[in-house]
Amino acid sequence: MADLKAFKSEIHALPQIRHRNIVKLYGFSSFAENSFFIYEFMEKGSLRNILSNDEEVVENLIGL
Repeated sequence: MADLKAFKSEIHALPQIRHRNIVKLYGFSSFAENSFFIYEFMEKGSLRNILSNDEEVVENLIGL
């Protein structure tokens, strides 16, 4: 139940956010078994992958 509440909160919050560092939410599916979001494509992969690679973090910080 908590997961559903968090999912619905994100559905309502993300379309309101306008920031250059936040990807756009294009859509979602809320089937009982498989709920997911459809986000804007990130050219360099996921934020998790970038932040877990020290070289990528430094490269991206220098580019700011």
